[in-house]
Amino acid sequence: MNLTEAEIVELRQQANGRAVRADLARRARLILLLAEGLTWSAIRAKLDCNDSYIALWSKRFAANRLAGLFSRHAGRQRYKVTDRLEACVLARTTKPSWLNQVELWFAKIEHDVIARGVFTPVPDLKRKPMRYIRKYNEQPKSVQWKCFDPTRRITTDSIITIH
Repeated sequence: MNLTEAEIVELRQQANGRAVRADLARRARLILLLAEGLTWSAIRAKLDCNDSYIALWSKRFAANRLAGLFSRHAGRQRYKVTDRLEACVLARTTKPSWLNQVELWFAKIEHDVIARGVFTPVPDLKRKPMRYIRKYNEQPKSVQWKCFDPTRRITTDSIITIH
């Protein structure tokens, strides 16, 4: 395999670079070893690869030179956004979850106890939130999930985007 001087420089930078992805560095080493004239069995031993790996990347390099060493992802077809899919996403995003209540509870503890406290020993950090929880449980108040502004509510007529 014949390489230009610019290709050799670029391949060496890729093969030895610390900020280069490992798979790209391995491919660059492969091409350099092929250019040195090593046999496939010697390359297999050095790079711990198989014949199909050597064949694939040497063929891509021969066809596209340096650009051929970059991975290609065949990808997949995009989802078709149907009314049913849109309704499903809307239902999942607008329905309040019990986790919202849990988040609100922990935010309340964090605001009322942890953010305002000074905790020197670790047992003190355990004791103060528990004291707060026991006191709160004497007269508990449920946290309500409300949306006060009806114009900001998400409805089935709302326009949403799915990515």
